[in-house]
Amino acid sequence: MLLPDQASCVLGAIQRREPETAVLVAPLFLSQGYFTRTVIPKRLAGRQYRYNGKTILPHPFAARWMERQVAAWLDGFTNRQGSDRLEGEQA
Repeated sequence: MLLPDQASCVLGAIQRREPETAVLVAPLFLSQGYFTRTVIPKRLAGRQYRYNGKTILPHPFAARWMERQVAAWLDGFTNRQGSDRLEGEQA
């Protein structure tokens, strides 16, 4: 994973080492916007790469994963709360 400021330098090094290799740029952003439309193409100007301007996220599986994580946390929280009660105490 690279920061936008590092991308051009690293891309140049890869292309010098392996000039026949195609480089695919896939930004890890939550949504498309200024960085994906403007900053990334500007910083990679003059380099050979493949980039469609889309981001990896949002993706429907990411939302499902977050839902599962929250549900698991809530289940654990509920179970811990129940075990903290004294015997015979009601919720």
